[in-house]
Amino acid sequence: MHFFSAGPFASNKVFWSSRSSLHQGEDAASSRRSSEEGEHEDKKVLLSPTAQRKRQTNRRFLTSLLVNFALVLALVGTLVVQHTGQKQSWTRPKSLLHSPLPDFPKEIKMFVVDSVFLSLPTDESNEAWGALHGPFHEGEGFIRLDNETARLYPDSKAGLSVFHQLHCLGALRMLMWNMLFDKVDREELLKTWPEDVHNPTYEQATQGMWHYAHCFDYLRQSVQCAGDVSLEFVNENTGLSVVDGLYYPHKCTNWDSLWGYAQEHGG
Repeated sequence: MHFFSAGPFASNKVFWSSRSSLHQGEDAASSRRSSEEGEHEDKKVLLSPTAQRKRQTNRRFLTSLLVNFALVLALVGTLVVQHTGQKQSWTRPKSLLHSPLPDFPKEIKMFVVDSVFLSLPTDESNEAWGALHGPFHEGEGFIRLDNETARLYPDSKAGLSVFHQLHCLGALRMLMWNMLFDKVDREELLKTWPEDVHNPTYEQATQGMWHYAHCFDYLRQSVQCAGDVSLEFVNENTGLSVVDGLYYPHKCTNWDSLWGYAQEHGG
């Protein structure tokens, strides 16, 4: 029986056969890559100059669109921030407005006769009454709120009720004396009365009869609001029993403190 051996040449044949297959695979892959690159180059070649310009134009348009969109978003964001920082639309409140003013000290005051204020009209008395309207800072009786506080209110400038009340009292005093001394044309004054008391004109509200009537009603409400319940007793200083309210103590706001604040923050 003869045994045939493949020998070393058979082994080399297998080796070379494997290498040949490997080379064939590499050649095929290389051929595919070359083919793909050729196709890609063909596509590039197929793009005409007009098509290339169109592609560039489209890219520029897309870039411009994105930039503009970003700018619009930034603008909207800015407007939102500004709107948030601004005061909201204002309507007259139905509840008490918190006052940013400090709590002024209180003191016990005796109501007494003051010959400057209780007198016939003179330069001295007129000046004293006029000065009660408030410190003069481009507007008597007004204070200026700081920017942060003003955000909570309709304006940065506000009048204090006490000065408005004293203004009204002074106006009524002058009307009384002017009428007594025939310095007022009563018929002309009455003609200034508005048809609708809820909607006077500027002139009627500041110079006409409506202004004086308003002052009476405004002071009525102010006195009722304050509701001073200090005790006052009958005396016979005049020889008969009267209640003049004099020389009885009242709990009052310290006027110097209030005046000083208004003077410092006047606007």
